[in-house]
Amino acid sequence: MNTRRLALATLPLAAALIATMAPTATATTTEVAATPPDSDSLLFGFHDALRGSVAGTPGNRHHLYLLDGEGPATGYLRSYTCPEDAPFTDSWASQRCTHLLTQDLRPQWGNPPTAWISSTGRSGVFRTDKLVGTNRATGYRRAVSADLTFVAGKTAEPLGADGHYAWSTADARGNLGGATVWITGNAWFGWTV
Repeated sequence: MNTRRLALATLPLAAALIATMAPTATATTTEVAATPPDSDSLLFGFHDALRGSVAGTPGNRHHLYLLDGEGPATGYLRSYTCPEDAPFTDSWASQRCTHLLTQDLRPQWGNPPTAWISSTGRSGVFRTDKLVGTNRATGYRRAVSADLTFVAGKTAEPLGADGHYAWSTADARGNLGGATVWITGNAWFGWTV
């Protein structure tokens, strides 16, 4: 499978898109079967629930937010301890869950993640062993690994007249520090032309 290195798009656009996780098209949704152009700039957003233990982090349920835009990937990991039957979604935790800590996530300086898209433009991968989580309360830092694969939905939506496109839906698979993606359909990735 041919791959292209991800070139990162603008952070303000990516931040606006991740806030909604379902980008609002300003033009008619179009079927896109094509490959991203050679001069593409790609971006992704991910907001989901993880189940299991993240290496070096307490808790058995986690909210993960990760955005790759202009500059290094950014995000956070919010960790909880929950009874096995407690409800937990990509953005909400039951009152039966106890919030343990929140870590801000950034790649380790000098160790950029591997990020690429398939030659068809319908899947992408984000991998690193050096994603640094900084505890917001204590400042303590720990490294975690990330291995996420994004799979595109059926359509891509033009996002204004500036040549930005994003898959209308995307599933994400994989793990962060060993905890697996629990709920799918809360990711997107796209490109600019």
